Amino acid sequence: MTICSSLPRCIYLFLALVISFQSAQAAERPKIGLVLSGGGARGAAHVGVIRVLERERVPIDVIAGTSMGSIVGGLYASGMPLDEIEHTLKTLDWDDKLKDDVDRKDDPIARKQIAELFSVEAHPGLQEGKIALPRGLIYGQKVLPTLQELTAPVAHIVDFNELPIPFSAVATDIASGNMVVLSGGDLAMTMRASMAVPSLFTPAYINGIYLVDGGMTNNIPVDIAQEMGADVVIVVDISTPYRTKDQLNNLLQITDQLTRFLTGVNSQQRLAMLTKKDVLIQPVLGDITAGDFDRAGEAIPIGEAAANEHLPELRQYALSPEKYRSHIASRNTVPPRNRTIKSIALNNNSGLDNRVLEQYVGTRPGQDIDPEQLKQDLYKVHGLGNFQTVSYTLDHTKDGVDLTLDAAAKTWGPNYLYFGVDMEGNTDGDTLTNFQLGYSREELNDKGAIWTSFVTMGTEPEINTRIYQPLSYELGPFLSSTAAISRINQAIYDGNDNKLAEYRLKQNEFSMGLGWEFNHHNTIVFGVDRVSGEADVLIGDPGLPEPDYDDGGVFVRYRHDSLNDRDWPSSGSYFDLLAHKSLESFGAEDEYQQWQVKASHVWPFGPYRVAGILHAGSTSGGDSSISGLFQVGGGPTLLGLQKGQLLGQHMGVAQLYVYREYTPMPILSGYIGGVLEYGGAWFDRDDINASNSIGSASLFFGADTPIGPLQFGIGATDKGQTRYYTRIGHMF
Repeated sequence: MTICSSLPRCIYLFLALVISFQSAQAAERPKIGLVLSGGGARGAAHVGVIRVLERERVPIDVIAGTSMGSIVGGLYASGMPLDEIEHTLKTLDWDDKLKDDVDRKDDPIARKQIAELFSVEAHPGLQEGKIALPRGLIYGQKVLPTLQELTAPVAHIVDFNELPIPFSAVATDIASGNMVVLSGGDLAMTMRASMAVPSLFTPAYINGIYLVDGGMTNNIPVDIAQEMGADVVIVVDISTPYRTKDQLNNLLQITDQLTRFLTGVNSQQRLAMLTKKDVLIQPVLGDITAGDFDRAGEAIPIGEAAANEHLPELRQYALSPEKYRSHIASRNTVPPRNRTIKSIALNNNSGLDNRVLEQYVGTRPGQDIDPEQLKQDLYKVHGLGNFQTVSYTLDHTKDGVDLTLDAAAKTWGPNYLYFGVDMEGNTDGDTLTNFQLGYSREELNDKGAIWTSFVTMGTEPEINTRIYQPLSYELGPFLSSTAAISRINQAIYDGNDNKLAEYRLKQNEFSMGLGWEFNHHNTIVFGVDRVSGEADVLIGDPGLPEPDYDDGGVFVRYRHDSLNDRDWPSSGSYFDLLAHKSLESFGAEDEYQQWQVKASHVWPFGPYRVAGILHAGSTSGGDSSISGLFQVGGGPTLLGLQKGQLLGQHMGVAQLYVYREYTPMPILSGYIGGVLEYGGAWFDRDDINASNSIGSASLFFGADTPIGPLQFGIGATDKGQTRYYTRIGHMF
């Protein structure tokens, strides 16, 4: 009897034998599931455990993960080599990835100027007369593109059973509190959802559900791995243990304890599902916290050591070298895909025209998908400041990829409230105290016009309103205008540091300019202005003159700003040049020319930051009105003097700041440093010489607080003056 009578029949029988052989091989061992718990940065220990499993040739058939376990597990399931995962965890700058905002240097200059008006960084929304807040501290603007870049090779796979290793992640429906198992969709978005710690991260929106961290409902998804067919589960539990009573000393620690309770209860329920054949590995990570991402290099070997303690249990599931190689070879193969971008669509629900966004998108149809280029595109569009997130999705077809850019407007905008505090005091009793309340309406039109107004209450009250109006959908021309009513105090001192009088300048101002924004670092404005006011004696001899004054003319202003922080920069430059020509035809009492400049550059030197700053100005062709006099002394120039102690038609001060960061409290960034200064203010050009200039040296402690930068310092001059001061508000 002939068994193989034809070639097709022979091939069929051969394949049947192979399948039967593989089935028989599979029947020889149990199906093994790897369960990776959540625990933030402690999850780097998962890598150490997996390294031992690879070394001991323990097969992994399915993976279930929560939070950080979903990231490590998802990357491993996608086929990423373990060495690459380890390198990623060690080198990824999580401090940067967990910040939504773009680097300040890349903000549009119009936004930089608004931020300079107020000391408080937070600006809630105003909707229907009520305060509107974001849904979390972190929207994941940088996290999601990073995860998308890491999972790019499998971005076209929407069924996680088709990954090299079948995978499931756990998240929580924040509306119902129910567990949600994610076994398909976008792998990067799945990881983002599973790690979204409530209040810290905003929920991820998937299939009509708002999802947060899976640790809230199932931090150790043993049952999920079992439902995926695992006969044996290897569990890696890196949960953060409860705090002791000695570790519950403040609100942050108590809040953290509540979170640990939530995950701890459901973790114990899942661990109770383990049987004698399962393996539980619990690395002892000590004081490594969920937020210590910079300690991944410490956590990985701890995970490896913990797995080594379970070698007898693990080796009972080990395969021979030949069978392990066969197991690796039998993993799902990721099919090839067409990486060419077929089309690009933009979903934009803001008040901006799509053309405003499109100018920042460098990706084009016909190109291959470039995750790095896409990250840059998202970064630039998000840098406009109108969006809570800017992300992308990819729809893979046989003909190419349909790319969709999703620009989600801020849910708490486009009306915003701003707050500011400006305070300065010294031991002589001189104080300046101002409080600001501001309102900004963005997206006045589809080109991105912004209207900002604020009221200052306190020592120097002011009402100010301004409009910024782009004239094109692309970067370039714009109109700007400002109107203000203010009350400014100006003291008069003698040569011995004694205050002779103090004037109150009641002033009205208006300016309008036509400008050009070259990029987010450089602008130039040509404009006209008008100032009128009167000077009243506030303190001093009532017989002192109280002049009225009028000024007006034309100006040009060039500004460069690439500082990465407004108050404590570590890099970048700043240059602001204003040239003004007063003209009688514009209402000026006298015609004169005046220029002033502020220039600075910051150099990082290890933990130290060195800033060189120059303030200078001069008047020629006549004398400015009292409102145009330069003031020197106190913040921000010659800190050893009283505020505004020196006046003149000319001014020049050079400063050298040296400072470094320290941490006085867990929620505060602190700074300690000093500044050397030299210069002064002079009425006559002939008075500008060394004998009429002042040197000053100061030491200070500073901190970023919820109401703005705070600074305590002592300054002394080479003329014997000493001043202890406290300041709240912008430092430089």
